Amino acid sequence: MKIFPFLITCSLVVFAPFARAEGTNDTQVPLEPPTESSTSSANKKLKYWTDHTHDYINRNFILYANKTDLWLSNNDMDMEANDASRLKLSLTTQYMDEEFSLHPSSKLRLALPRTHRRFQFILDQFSNETMPEGERDINDRRNRDKDRTAVGLRFIGISNPNIHTHLDVGFSLPNIIPYVRANASWSRETGTWKPRLTTQVSWERDDGLGAKVPFETKRELVPRLWLKTYTEASWLACDPGLLFVQDLSLHWLRTDRDAISPLIEVTARNRPYDFDENGHEHPNTFIERVWFSIRYRRQIYMDWLYIEFEPGFYYTREFDLKFEPVTRFKIEAVFGATSLKRDDVMDELAPEL
Repeated sequence: MKIFPFLITCSLVVFAPFARAEGTNDTQVPLEPPTESSTSSANKKLKYWTDHTHDYINRNFILYANKTDLWLSNNDMDMEANDASRLKLSLTTQYMDEEFSLHPSSKLRLALPRTHRRFQFILDQFSNETMPEGERDINDRRNRDKDRTAVGLRFIGISNPNIHTHLDVGFSLPNIIPYVRANASWSRETGTWKPRLTTQVSWERDDGLGAKVPFETKRELVPRLWLKTYTEASWLACDPGLLFVQDLSLHWLRTDRDAISPLIEVTARNRPYDFDENGHEHPNTFIERVWFSIRYRRQIYMDWLYIEFEPGFYYTREFDLKFEPVTRFKIEAVFGATSLKRDDVMDELAPEL
């Protein structure tokens, strides 16, 4: 079922041009292939067809998500850029727990017409909680979510540089499990620090109620070098106790095309009760995992194609805190967003900043 998100997103992209209203004067001029010459080469042809394919998909995606909405209604330009339509397709190869795995993934955020970008269609593969903070999402629930896809609608209440609220309603596949999630985040600049506090209350049919409170702050130490700390506490009604996560990471924008991000993460769990050797109950807090990794992310083509390489190792309580290596390689394509400004480049090279 992991390929299911690709089928939905591809169908939306293919049929998006037919969703335009009749009478629009926005016509598309097809790209003409470059003329053959004695100096043409296979590399030039490959570059042309790569640009042509991406331009076709990106043009139709933006046409439906932005131009149709602008034609049908007055788009609210005060909305944050993070609420704009975007499609990400990625393929990750991972070596972990002494085995290789392949994870295709798609993330779609599509603003609906006549809604001033307040309503969005969301298609997202749940992140894997066994990965570090940079790969997790606030909507993660449990370890098994890595094999599930969320399909739903998002209503954005407040969206400005300091406060952002939204409500998600939908279901996860393949077992069609309904969920409701309410998110609220607050952020501001305090001197050289940029703290952000997020709260989430959620309900899912299988897990019941849950809550998360992440707090993160970042600071630019020197030009092109950021420090980030991330603290999270989460709770699930079906899993007694609390889960704590503490991260410390650096993000170095080495050039305008690549970034290096070392990360240290500690995960701890608190149980309201446990049993000692005599069978007596008592509270227990223990470290569940310690993670070390260095991620290299590079923009390899234009402003939309990226690769990541992340070697590392971890110690987990499941394997008696023994040394365990991990390696990830990821290729990702971004549609509906450009990285022409330096801030945009940083957003794509270090998405968690």
